[in-house]
Amino acid sequence: MTANKEWLLKISNLNVSDVLKEMNSGQLDEYVQMLNSFIESYPAREEKIKTELAANDYDNCRKSLLELCDTLKKIHADILSEECTRRADSLKDGEDGKSTAHVTNFLAAISALSADIQMAMIQKDTQAAQTKWLMKISNLNVSGIVNEMDDSQLKGYIQLLNVFIESYPDREEKIKTDLAENNYASCAKRLSELCDVLKKIHADVLAEECMRQADSLKDNADEKSAARITNFLAAVSALSIDVQMEMFKKGSQAAAPLGVTENSILAVDDVAFFLSTLKSFLGDTNCKLTCVTSGEAALRFIRNHKPDLFLLDIDMPGMDGYLLARKIRENGQNAPIIFLTGNATKSYVVRAIEVGAVDFIVKPINREQLLEKIGKYISLVNPGSGGAG
Repeated sequence: MTANKEWLLKISNLNVSDVLKEMNSGQLDEYVQMLNSFIESYPAREEKIKTELAANDYDNCRKSLLELCDTLKKIHADILSEECTRRADSLKDGEDGKSTAHVTNFLAAISALSADIQMAMIQKDTQAAQTKWLMKISNLNVSGIVNEMDDSQLKGYIQLLNVFIESYPDREEKIKTDLAENNYASCAKRLSELCDVLKKIHADVLAEECMRQADSLKDNADEKSAARITNFLAAVSALSIDVQMEMFKKGSQAAAPLGVTENSILAVDDVAFFLSTLKSFLGDTNCKLTCVTSGEAALRFIRNHKPDLFLLDIDMPGMDGYLLARKIRENGQNAPIIFLTGNATKSYVVRAIEVGAVDFIVKPINREQLLEKIGKYISLVNPGSGGAG
C-alpha cells in the first residue's frame, strides 16, 4: 500500500483496505474529493437533523438520515451507514422517547468520523511538506519514491542522506590520494563503494557515472582518467552541498526552542574535506553550519538567508574570497566575514580589510583557534574543550 493511500487506512470507520487496492490515481483523487465534500457539508446536515428532531418533524428527519446514509456508503463508512439506516427506520412510526437520544448519539459518531478524516488530512499534508524539500535537490531522483514512503521509511532515507554528507569528504580525500599515487585498483574499489552509496540515496545518474569511472580504471587508467574522476567528484560534492543547503532551509522553518538562539554560519571553501573539518569542530556548539564549495553557490544561498557570520576561503577557482566578500556586501549582508587562508602576508590582510573582513583564520586550523575567532563575533554555547585539529 503506497503512502499516498496509507493515511486513509488510519481513519476509523472507513472500510477502505480492499477498496484502495483497486483504485488508480484518478479514482483516488475522486474519493478524496468525496471525503472533502462530506466534512464540509456535515455540520449543516447535523444541524438540520437536530432541528427536525427538536420540532418533532420525524418524516423529514428520517429523509435527512437516509440522505446521510447514501453519503456514508459512498465514502465506504459501511458500519456507520448501516447504523444510519437503523436510526432512520426507528423513526417510521414516530418517536418513542429513545429515538431522539439514539439519533443524537449516532450524530456524535459521525462528527468523530469527520474529525478523524480532517486530522488524517492534516497529517498527510504535513508529511507532504516534509518531503517537498527533497524534490528541490538536483541529482536525487526521488519525486515518485518519497510519495511511496511511510513515516519510518522517510526517516530512514533522510538518515541515509546524513550518512552520505558526513562520510563523503573522507571518501573523496581517499580517492584523490589513490589517484595521486596511481593506485588505480584501490581507487576503482572506492568508486564502486561510492556507487553503492549513491544508489541507496537514489542519485541514479551519478551512480551510473561513478560505475563508468570505476570501470575506466580497470584497463585504461591514465592521466585523463584522473581528470575525469576529479571532475566527477566535484559533481558529487555539489550534491552533498545541495543536500545540506536544503536540510538547512527545512530546519530554519522550524521554531527554535525557547531560550536557545542558534547562530548560522556560511562556510565557503573549494576543498570539501576542509569543510568537513569545520563541521566536526563546531558540532557541539549552537552554530548551524552550512557549507558550499563555490562563490556562486554562496550567492544563491544568501538570496533567501542571512547568516550571522561568514567563513570564506580566499584562494578559490573562479570567484575568489575577495570578490565573494564584495558581492556579499553588495547584497546587503552585514554579518562579520572571517577569511580562511594559508597565506597571511600583509597584502592579503590589507586587501581583506578593504573588502570588509573582520578577521583571519590561518590554515591549518585547530579547534581552539576556530572557536576563539568565531566567539569574538557571535555567541557560542557549550563549545566543549576539544583538542587541536
